[in-house]
Amino acid sequence: MSSWTFVAFGVVSAATLALAVMALLLDKQR
Repeated sequence: MSSWTFVAFGVVSAATLALAVMALLLDKQR
């Protein structure tokens, strides 16, 4: 059961990282 929580946490972390990277790339383009 705890494995599902770990997977969900990993997905959220990956999404947050992707958003941060995209924000940095957009900021550098301007």
